Amino acid sequence: MNPIKINPAPWATDPTYPAGALPWSGGLTRINPGSPYLAAGAAPNQQPPAQVENYKLGTIGDSLALHAQVLAHAALTQWANQPIPIVGTDAYESVVGMRIARGFGLTDDTQREVIVVGRDAGASNKARIAHATDGSYIEPSPPRLDSIASFVSPVFSAPGAPGELILFNNNNVLAYSTTSTNTWSASTITLSGPPKVQAVHYVPVGAAAGYHAVITNSSVFYIRANSIASLLATPTTGTIPTPGGLSFDDDEVEFTDNGSVIMIAGRTNAGSGSCACYRSTNGGATWVLCLASGGSAAHCNVVYSQHHGKFFYWDDGGGLVSSVDGASWTLVRSGLTAANGFLNGRGTLLAVGPALVKPTSYTSAYSTFSGIAYSLNEGSSWNYHYFIKGSLVTSCLRSINGRVYATGLGQLFRSGILGAPGGEI
Repeated sequence: MNPIKINPAPWATDPTYPAGALPWSGGLTRINPGSPYLAAGAAPNQQPPAQVENYKLGTIGDSLALHAQVLAHAALTQWANQPIPIVGTDAYESVVGMRIARGFGLTDDTQREVIVVGRDAGASNKARIAHATDGSYIEPSPPRLDSIASFVSPVFSAPGAPGELILFNNNNVLAYSTTSTNTWSASTITLSGPPKVQAVHYVPVGAAAGYHAVITNSSVFYIRANSIASLLATPTTGTIPTPGGLSFDDDEVEFTDNGSVIMIAGRTNAGSGSCACYRSTNGGATWVLCLASGGSAAHCNVVYSQHHGKFFYWDDGGGLVSSVDGASWTLVRSGLTAANGFLNGRGTLLAVGPALVKPTSYTSAYSTFSGIAYSLNEGSSWNYHYFIKGSLVTSCLRSINGRVYATGLGQLFRSGILGAPGGEI
């Protein structure tokens, strides 16, 4: 199912007319005509004033927007969970939505299959994957990937083209399947080192289409290609203008895109204060520094919201900023710090339908509770909802198929479905 986007068009949202020298400048854009008119409606051949029409259309838009928010609140406060089958000494550390290959209709960003990815710590950290359909079922005996090299740190995953799944873990091995996880290949990148792979991203269409990766290799921190096999064998390198020419820290770099603009947010190994965002408008051929956190920020996230048509960037200094094009940014909200329940971690700022989401936790004298902080007005105000006693794996928070997914305490959690377009990730 491709979720429906609920995004009513605003009407007459300015309280007064910004009409310059025109005589109605400064007048009210909406005027309530009063009870007699509201009861009887307009008479035949009567043309209501523009301000009354604005009142009617604006009120309808306001009501639809409120209804959409009520539905979103309901979806983000109703959670289901499914036990993850634990075989031996498994540790599941990542959730990903694999694009589904179909013979008819759209195949790039419609419904995705939810897959939980981890490793078997008692078997040389071999990777293990569990297919989970939409999260309501998880296969009882997930296979261990004995054919690929061990993963000695948490296993990260990224979707590729339909039927493709990519695994990486800050090591020099990149593993991938192009057969919906039936068969696997693994190799190192054919550059000196070989380099560690820190982040991988696939863009299906647009100027940024292709496979992109952040690596550590002397002064080369970025590569791209038209296929996942070429990303390993014959990558095109690019330069990211990090301050001082420093590489990115492990677990502190991530991608997002809107099809034409691709963004990288990360912290370099200069440590705290080096969080920044980098932008490319030509498919990764060139990059520019478009936003620097400064201060003592040590963690940052970037995400694109299809619903709002904007990029959002957060750092643990507590600031959230937004941008339509990734070039100029506007402060939305400050104070979104760990002290106020906004947890950090790679990929932990989500855009799902009208909502922005961050993981949160609360510790009382009784226990620790975990859940999400979410905003339905582009980050201006936030709500909290706790749905588990204990701790989530915060880096496992993902937006797939219009839902939010999370893992923790051997469970896969999923929210209700929001009015999100199918390509929102």
